[in-house]
Amino acid sequence: MDRYEPITLARAALGQYDAGGDLPGPVVTLHTTGDPEVPFFHEALYRAKVEAKGRLDRLEQRSVDRLGHCTFTAPELFDAFLALAGP
Repeated sequence: MDRYEPITLARAALGQYDAGGDLPGPVVTLHTTGDPEVPFFHEALYRAKVEAKGRLDRLEQRSVDRLGHCTFTAPELFDAFLALAGP
């Protein structure tokens, strides 16, 4: 596997994305159980981080029993959006 040096600008831009679990607001995750790109066990790892920060009240995790990366149907995406947007 080839390795590349990180681009400084790209690395700086990634700094705004924190997966440390300290959620500033509500988060809904949607994950396919058969995702070959981002394994489903990442959901449990993320939940543990959120729980350690005492923010489980802000996290809703949803899963779809399906193969593929982000192979969601339009209704699944819409329902997740509604869960995030609230009533």
